[in-house]
Amino acid sequence: MKGVVMAFLRLSDGALDYSPCQYGTSKLRFRGPRVPLSPPYYVCLGGTVTYGKFIERPFPDLLAGRLEHAVVNLGRVNAGLDTFVEDPTVLELCRNAKGCIVEVPGAHMLSNRLYSVHLRRNDRVISSTQQLRTLYPEADLTEIHFVRHLLCVLREIDAVRFVQVVAELEAAWLARMRTLIEGVDVPVTLLWIRPRPDQAEMPIPTAPDPLFITESMIDDLRPVLAGVVTVERPPRSDMPAPGMIYADVERLAASELPGPDVHRQIAGVLSPALAPAV
Repeated sequence: MKGVVMAFLRLSDGALDYSPCQYGTSKLRFRGPRVPLSPPYYVCLGGTVTYGKFIERPFPDLLAGRLEHAVVNLGRVNAGLDTFVEDPTVLELCRNAKGCIVEVPGAHMLSNRLYSVHLRRNDRVISSTQQLRTLYPEADLTEIHFVRHLLCVLREIDAVRFVQVVAELEAAWLARMRTLIEGVDVPVTLLWIRPRPDQAEMPIPTAPDPLFITESMIDDLRPVLAGVVTVERPPRSDMPAPGMIYADVERLAASELPGPDVHRQIAGVLSPALAPAV
């Protein structure tokens, strides 16, 4: 089957029309147009990069052309693991696929023993737990609505106790990743868009995703994976990469994301990694 070619209209203000679509009974809206679910097909799970924000042809589309199989883009802006693990339709789409590519998400955007995140908007905190309030009794968390803001507050209050927070997030991430991999029951390839060394040391508010992911965490998962593909994030820039499509008000957001060249690079390294299973 030939890969499905996605075409997108540009809106009058310069932004892309992402043609949002849904699959099955899922309440999640993914990037369209909707891909026919005729096997064999591949599924891409991930966040903003997989979705292809500001990108006319994101890597799932490019990958479809290289593999000559349909590739279903189930990326979601700011999605973490809970978005996919808790959605029966997504898991069913993955189970019926030839393989699943998972963009490595940050360890901060998932519910854990310290706080809970919104089921579909994993960058938003909906509640803290007694365990977190015991660890940080002096913290006023009532006006905190986003995960990064919460982590910044906790880190600023006490860097020593914050080490315990990071350890909890890492453990929760590993457990949830295993749940996802075992739940889809098809070959899973991880796509790790790895921050550069200088980016990894950036403060939490500006550090690129995925937060708190280490080589040892990836290594722990290798025995249950079909493979791991690593692509380095480009250097940070004040301007969006050439070829990105955005409205004027989106310029800053676009400058923080990989451009079309990186999407082509991702498709180029993923296709040979998946080729043995084609």
